[in-house]
Amino acid sequence: MSNINLDYSVLTIFDKEKGVSTFTYKDIGTSNIRFEEKNKVSYINDTNTSNINEAAVKASLTNLFGFIPGQRILDPNYGNSLYQFLYEEISTYTADKIGKTLRSMIANYEPRITVTDIEIVPENDDSSYYIVLKYIINGIGTNSSTILSMNSNTGISVT
Repeated sequence: MSNINLDYSVLTIFDKEKGVSTFTYKDIGTSNIRFEEKNKVSYINDTNTSNINEAAVKASLTNLFGFIPGQRILDPNYGNSLYQFLYEEISTYTADKIGKTLRSMIANYEPRITVTDIEIVPENDDSSYYIVLKYIINGIGTNSSTILSMNSNTGISVT
């Protein structure tokens, strides 16, 4: 039988040698998964916490940008509120509203990061916005970024 530890919180580890606390963000903890197979027992252990941290945050952001508000029954406000801007005029005014909406979404649903910069480039030729979201993962100080593309023909994509 397998045991899976679902951990949606911050795991704080105190490093005795350095005298500091370190943080590991995991959406699914794999350190306690045990597999039994015909008298053979094996465990999965996570070794590189910085990759786990960044991957967990990026997956969470991808989920946030992938849902439309109302799709999650238990939290109807969860999701990407940027869809409301897909058919608005391509302008710096709309780009400013997109930036404010992004900051609000992240403040409400992804407290593990601090947004350092949002670059929004309106492209009038193909009716789209190119968005670079730069952030720091709280507690560990890892810098990362996520790129979004908004187009009235293709919708919103995350890379």
